[in-house]
Amino acid sequence: MKENRKKKEYILEYDLIFVNVLSIVLLAIMILLTIILFNVLPSSLVGELTRKFTEVEIENNFMLLYVIFFIVMIFWMVLHEIIHSIAYQMTGAKSENIVFGVALEKGVFYCKCKEYISKKCIITSLLSPFIIIGVLTYILGFIINSSWLIILSIINISGAAGDLMMFAFFLKQKDDIEFKELGYSSPFVLRTSDNLAEKKFLGIKSIKEVTDSKETKEDPEKKLTITKPSWIFIIIMLVLLGLMIGIEGFNKSNEKKNDNHSEKYNELLRNEKTYELAELYLEKNKVWDIKKENFIDEYPNLSFKFTSDAKTHDNIYLIQDDKEKNIISGVPIMYTYKTDLTGDGRPEVIANVMFGYGMCDSHIEVYDIYNDTKYVLWDRGNYDYYLYYVDEELKVIKISYDRSAEETYQGILKFVKDENNSASGYLTIENEKEI
Repeated sequence: MKENRKKKEYILEYDLIFVNVLSIVLLAIMILLTIILFNVLPSSLVGELTRKFTEVEIENNFMLLYVIFFIVMIFWMVLHEIIHSIAYQMTGAKSENIVFGVALEKGVFYCKCKEYISKKCIITSLLSPFIIIGVLTYILGFIINSSWLIILSIINISGAAGDLMMFAFFLKQKDDIEFKELGYSSPFVLRTSDNLAEKKFLGIKSIKEVTDSKETKEDPEKKLTITKPSWIFIIIMLVLLGLMIGIEGFNKSNEKKNDNHSEKYNELLRNEKTYELAELYLEKNKVWDIKKENFIDEYPNLSFKFTSDAKTHDNIYLIQDDKEKNIISGVPIMYTYKTDLTGDGRPEVIANVMFGYGMCDSHIEVYDIYNDTKYVLWDRGNYDYYLYYVDEELKVIKISYDRSAEETYQGILKFVKDENNSASGYLTIENEKEI
């Protein structure tokens, strides 16, 4: 008690302009660091991450992906404040003196500690979110190939600018300093034996010595407070998201009506007589996921690698004795299978390859590993070929490339050997019939 009488109270306020500039600098640093890591990390990891950054796997619904990411990002910000509160309590603060709030007009979610806490307590709380869901999750994102985790970690590190500024501030203070928050976590109150009135600190807008105890007292607060402007903002955002989703759905509906080629194919999949063709999308158990299983049992000395340079360029490599050979390329490669098509008792690599998006040629490529030979089923400019696996056979859907026509065929993918050369031949469709 004797020591407390020597202390004075000061009200300090952040320089929000400085914090925002620091946040942008941190964002730029993290983006630059990520680019550097992309250039020094193994190509297989970078290829996988590049694919995930550029690929949308939720039924190509970009708007849905953005909405989901927005929701996850909000959760990430809330998690940031929850970690603050846990750190507060683990280092001495009482649960009843911790409140949460949303003040979007000030651009903050906040966790507020209404009691005086020690230097150790505030430093621990300031650093915890930055380390746990910033630095550690950023590293984890590269380890588990999660582009979402990397992006969220970068956002959190950038958003921790104020925490890092305050951490640097408290490192310079005496160990007897005590801290509590006012308002929406800015301004805040310090109690210390040091004279702060004549000092200046980077990122601190103002320092005022407390002359009346009423200046540091606040009315009771709810455990969770959402300001009126925040409610208005939330409602507006929900309405806008609803409108955007509705507009996206309307546009997709119009695109579908105007795309006879796509509509014909979708109708084919819905037709009860050819319902098994939906295996192409619904059951992929026969598809070979090279990223997870990069080998073929019959070739123990070989391995395979799938890379994606960008959204429109996929590659499959065969690796032997540390030497890589590109065996299939696509824009993109849709599905890959490993099965014996040539009948020699050894599986081949079989891929459904596209040659661009929209108005494109979809074709089939077969790489005969044993004979180091490639076979292609491709009628450029006339038909698109779609490969799928059903009834223990590789089957083909052949659709007229001319959008004014409605010719669609189905058959079984077969390899025909050259009578004069057992190591060569060509691909064809057996039992082809119009649907």
